[in-house]
Amino acid sequence: MQVNGKELTVDITGEGPAVLLVHGLGGTSSFYQPQVTALSERFQVIRPDMEGSGRSPVNDDCGHWTALERPFEVTEHLLKFF
Repeated sequence: MQVNGKELTVDITGEGPAVLLVHGLGGTSSFYQPQVTALSERFQVIRPDMEGSGRSPVNDDCGHWTALERPFEVTEHLLKFF
């Protein structure tokens, strides 16, 4: 998925009202797998891998401050769709 021109991997599982799970610095979307198993029975669970984490690539402009700001951009972008 493209978010502000950056490619990110986003897993979407289940159906129903959306639940967005965003990992912190140093984590990946797979951290939430136990919760996804339970939540996806009643909800649509959305889990992005933030830039440079899990299956999402590192972009050229990713530095310490960018890595801290990007989750807010991703969350804002995803909330427009769900």
